[in-house]
Amino acid sequence: NAAANAGAGNSPEITMKDYIENVYFPHKRKNFWRKLTDESRTASIQRHVIGKWGNKSVRSMNRTEIQDWLNSLHSHRDPQIRMAHQTVNGIRWGLKSIFDLAIADGIIDRNPVYSERMLVTVPGECPRSKQPWMEAQQVKLAISALTSHRERLVFELIVLAGMRVSEVFGLRRGRVNGNYVVVAERVCRRDVDKPKTGKSCREVGISRQVEEDLRLWLTESPNTGSDGWLFPSETLTTAIGSDNVMSRYMRP
Repeated sequence: NAAANAGAGNSPEITMKDYIENVYFPHKRKNFWRKLTDESRTASIQRHVIGKWGNKSVRSMNRTEIQDWLNSLHSHRDPQIRMAHQTVNGIRWGLKSIFDLAIADGIIDRNPVYSERMLVTVPGECPRSKQPWMEAQQVKLAISALTSHRERLVFELIVLAGMRVSEVFGLRRGRVNGNYVVVAERVCRRDVDKPKTGKSCREVGISRQVEEDLRLWLTESPNTGSDGWLFPSETLTTAIGSDNVMSRYMRP
C-alpha cells in the first residue's frame, strides 16, 4: 500500500481506476471502513465511478463534465440505469472523498466537486425514496399477527423501542436488565461488530409490554449464558441471521 501510494504521488497522470483501486480503497479499508461499509462502497464506486471515469486521469477530471454526468443519471433511456436521489448523492460524496485524498497525495491541487461546500448537485428530477410510516393500528395489527414470541419480541424492539435490526440481533442475554437493554454490539449478515456510531452504544428503555414479552422469551428460549446471544441460531453459538427471521417468519 505504501509503495502504491508513493507511486501514485509521483504520477500526476494516474488514472481514476488505478488511483481508486491501488490507493483509495486500501486507505479506506485500513483506516475507516468496516466490512459491510467496504462491501457497499466498493461495489458502488467500482460500478459507477470506475465504470464511467476509470480510464481518465485524476488531474483531468473537471466539475462541468461531472455535473453533466450526474444530470444524465435520472433521465437515462434504460430504466435500470436511472438512479434515485440517494444513490446519486452517495456517488457525489464518494467523488469528494476520492479527490480529497488525491489532494493529500499531491496529485491535484484542488477538489473539482468541493470548495467549502459541494459544487455539484443532485438533479431535482431524481426520485426520492418514500419512507412509509406505520400508524398505531398497523402496529397493533402486526403484533397480533406475530404469534411466535421470538418474532413478536423482535418486532417490538425495533418498532416500539426504536432499535436497529442489527442491534436487536446483536443483543446478549446478559445485557437484558429489567426495563432496559444495553446496546454494545450489532450483528448484520452474521458479521459481529460495534454499533454503527459512538452514540449507538446506549441503554434502551423498554415498555412494560416489551418487558413482559422479553421475560417470557428468556424463560422459554435456550439459556446460552450471560454472554450468549438473545436470539441464537440452531447451533446456539452464533446469533441467528436477521435476514432469515425477517424473510421467513416476519414479512409473510
